[in-house]
Amino acid sequence: MSVLEAVGWALVHFVWQGALVALVVAVALRSMRDVSASARYALSAGALFAMILLPAATAWRLVRADTRPTIEALAVAPVVAVGEPRPALTVPVVRTTMGQRPVHRRSIDPAGTERAGVDGIVTRTADGALSPSRGLARPRVDALLPWLVAAWATGVLLLSARLFGGWLRARRLSSRGVSPVPDACRAALARMAARLEVRRTVRLFESHFVEVPVAIGWLRPIVLLPTSAFTGLTVDQLDAILAHELAHIRRHDYVVNLAQSVIETVLFYHPAVWWVSRQVRQEREHCCDDLAVAVCGDREGYARALVGMERLRHPVPLLAVRANGGSLVMRVRRLLSPDIMHAEPAPRWVASVIALSTALTIGAAAGVPAVVTSAPSVAARATHAPGLAAPAAPQPSTIVQSVDPTIPFGERWASAQREAKTRGWPAYWLGYTVQPAAGLHGFIYSDRSATTTGHGMRFSGTFSGHVEKMHFPGVSIAPLVGGGDPGRIKLLFSFVGATAPPMLSRTHASSFVLPVDLDARPLIWLGQATAIESLPIVERLYASQANKKEKGDLLTALGLHDDSARVVPLLLTILTGSEAPSVRAEAAERLGWHSVPASLAALERAARTDRAPEVRREAAETIGDLDLPEATPTLISLARTLDDREARQEAVEALGQRPEATAREALVAIARTDRDVDVQREAVETLGELKDPLAVAALTDIARTHPTVDVRREAIETLGEAMPPEQAVVFLARVAREEAHADVQREAVETLGEIKHPGALPALIEIARTHPKAEVRRESIETIRAVMPADDAAAFLAKVAGEDGNADVQREAVETLGELEGGRGIGEVAKIALTHPVVDVRREAIETLAEHAPHATAVDVLSRIVSGDGDEDVRRQALEGLAELSEGAGIPALLDVARSHPNRDLRAEALKHLVESEDPRARAVFERALAKP
Repeated sequence: MSVLEAVGWALVHFVWQGALVALVVAVALRSMRDVSASARYALSAGALFAMILLPAATAWRLVRADTRPTIEALAVAPVVAVGEPRPALTVPVVRTTMGQRPVHRRSIDPAGTERAGVDGIVTRTADGALSPSRGLARPRVDALLPWLVAAWATGVLLLSARLFGGWLRARRLSSRGVSPVPDACRAALARMAARLEVRRTVRLFESHFVEVPVAIGWLRPIVLLPTSAFTGLTVDQLDAILAHELAHIRRHDYVVNLAQSVIETVLFYHPAVWWVSRQVRQEREHCCDDLAVAVCGDREGYARALVGMERLRHPVPLLAVRANGGSLVMRVRRLLSPDIMHAEPAPRWVASVIALSTALTIGAAAGVPAVVTSAPSVAARATHAPGLAAPAAPQPSTIVQSVDPTIPFGERWASAQREAKTRGWPAYWLGYTVQPAAGLHGFIYSDRSATTTGHGMRFSGTFSGHVEKMHFPGVSIAPLVGGGDPGRIKLLFSFVGATAPPMLSRTHASSFVLPVDLDARPLIWLGQATAIESLPIVERLYASQANKKEKGDLLTALGLHDDSARVVPLLLTILTGSEAPSVRAEAAERLGWHSVPASLAALERAARTDRAPEVRREAAETIGDLDLPEATPTLISLARTLDDREARQEAVEALGQRPEATAREALVAIARTDRDVDVQREAVETLGELKDPLAVAALTDIARTHPTVDVRREAIETLGEAMPPEQAVVFLARVAREEAHADVQREAVETLGEIKHPGALPALIEIARTHPKAEVRRESIETIRAVMPADDAAAFLAKVAGEDGNADVQREAVETLGELEGGRGIGEVAKIALTHPVVDVRREAIETLAEHAPHATAVDVLSRIVSGDGDEDVRRQALEGLAELSEGAGIPALLDVARSHPNRDLRAEALKHLVESEDPRARAVFERALAKP
């Protein structure tokens, strides 16, 4: 599901969600009429903030639940964690790389993934799986979604302009038309501030543009009094009004009011939002009234002050917090009602239950666990997927987000290390996100200390590009630390030791949504960092690290940053320095993420002159990754002139990644004229990977006319993958018949057997029957075994074994019969062993029986051959076959031959095999013979 669809459906779903929340609030407020205003305010404010989170959580869930995600969809999807219950990771089908080489290119069939339809409704099937429910109204709503989102966005834009205008007017009020107030007013303000324990500096001014007292600002709050307040209110009433405004400042109501206005703007279309917001404002005024009465001690005097303010009422900017807000009648009635004033505050557990219920509701809607410091294991809360093992290792029980994200990053880093030391953690993680380099496409995963599985293999190291059907250890921390920009990269550093400085033990870098195995260590999350903030820390960690493996991960962390002007000089210093070749090669590879002229110049220089072959090869290969037009002529020059043959091959392979036509032309020229056959073959293979019609035409000509047999063979093999299958069958069959060199013909036959096309098998059968060269017919017979059904192959091969005019071809047919799946050809082999007129073919059949037939069949047939009157060499071959049967299956038959066969030579041959046997039954025979006098 696209982001647009997810947003549209989230807005639709919020119609009932918002109504439900408002209904709950209405019932709760009615039942809480006798509790304090602060409890009612907490309920209303919590409900309002839940309202903004519900559509966000719904959109998140809809995007995550899609089983056909784009990169953006995956960015908020649950990710696979090795060793824990998890859904399968589903990603687009693209090239995957591990370190320096491609791994696989396959599609993914997702399984075990919780899905939601675009209408967001999830149902459970009979087997327990979740599936989307598709209502009848869905197509109609789908068609309206773009218009719905456009209308919503227009409304948000207009109301945002209104909100911004209110902010501008509030700022103007604090700086225009103001004048100092009398000293008595400042003294009253100081007195009220002391009683209310307001420790921030609050400025008080007389304003000519306001007609009611107003509190503006949060960090540097200002109270503005209208000129009429000095004449229309008594001193006590003025004290009460000042107390009310100071109560707003003490409670940080300016910030809450700002957030409230934002929620109203985003969810403007739902009346329930405006109703709940009105309850919040009303209860806010009640809370401030209570505080003002508490410090003034005169409810009736305060009520009279409110009535006096009513005649001064005049609209004020949206973001200002004013003294005459709310319903005047209700406020006065409430102040003069002793029952309400003496009501006991709600117990603290009520607020806890409200907060916990809200968190659980949001967590359930989002489908992700809540972030709780010192909470139970993350892995223990993972959604169970049938058939998957329990977590192999516990996940961390602590995720700390207490570091203030607004302070400079260096201070955040130092504060986090102090936090870890204060808590006495022997090992911990520090983590944050950075913007990735522009040359990094798709996903990145780098952690040499973690093992990743996929495609039946295990990997460790760096994966760049797009990961496909890979299972990464651990959990995704993206939902646990508040999500954020999914396009960013998370950098995690694990430290051991609470002393200063702690020792870096592990570095992890990966796309924000990919999992990480935190190894049961707590994580302190530092939020976001810029390259300017992050690079000095990573550089310092690299300088203090001696381990080559950790240096490699830190190099990846360096190269990931998006500030090429700072990153490239750091990588060049390492590339040209005294580090080990493997580390310097890693630096060369990371330069490929920064397509700037300095990277190209450094890589060309390294490819030509570096002292280490490993670095030269990596530099030549990495030039192909640079998004610079100049990279292509550089690669062409390297491919033609480098002295290092392997580096030249890497340059040739890198040319296959270049989009320019000159790259293809250079590959064709190298394939024809290069001085080294291995480089020519590399060029041919690279041409085949282009999947370009012009490249295929060039390869066809090379396969027919190139003077070197090995290059022609490489071209034929490459064309089997590059050509459309129907064209490849025709071309290869013609080459198999018309090519002058048998090795090239055999290569054509072998490649023909690898093509998945109905015409391939008839072409192979025709070649096996009629080709004039025996070795080509043999190659066809061997190839047919892999593409023909076993029963059909048995009949065909038996016919070839009996009719072909060449004994070598017949023997090849017999050998292939024995290798057929499920022993389908053993019966034919037995017949050939007993009756074939050619001795060499019968001997091949006997050898095949001994190797592939069931023991009972082999013993029966071989014993019959030994007992017959056939060729002596054939009978000796049968005795040898009996001796070679595994587990001593032929020993009893050999004993019978040694004891009673009429042919003396065969008895001696049988005894010879028994002497050489390790079977205890054979030893017993000779021990008894030796024991006789």
